[in-house]
Amino acid sequence: MDYKKTIKGRITRKKADVLLKELLKRVEIVNKQKHWPNIIKKVHVFGSYINTTKEKIGDLDVMIVTDRKKNWDVLDKKYIAEQRKIKKFKSFIDQLFCPSEDMLKFIKNRSRGISLCGDRLNDFLKLDPKFKYKTVYDKEN
Repeated sequence: MDYKKTIKGRITRKKADVLLKELLKRVEIVNKQKHWPNIIKKVHVFGSYINTTKEKIGDLDVMIVTDRKKNWDVLDKKYIAEQRKIKKFKSFIDQLFCPSEDMLKFIKNRSRGISLCGDRLNDFLKLDPKFKYKTVYDKEN
């Protein structure tokens, strides 16, 4: 079976550009607002989006590099207390990861055209030293 024919959710490059622009706006919001647990340091894109000759791509593959905000432990307790009022946690682990998961959901904005992954760049480069990616956001620069 031809893999390319089984992909139903292909998007245009123009749509991917719009999704990326909107995602980067939400990254800026996360970095400015205090109630999110992490600072987003870098955003990389990879996959079919990197090949600029393709008009149709599967989705926008995005890798987000984060770091814990200073004083988050204090804010964490407040955030969890607020979330307990509106969410029912199934386990302690759900409660523990809730702030980070909520942040990623905010960044993705329920878009089917965006595929997020965590900071796995070093892992990808170990598997394939020629792994292609592009840094589209760098908080340091």
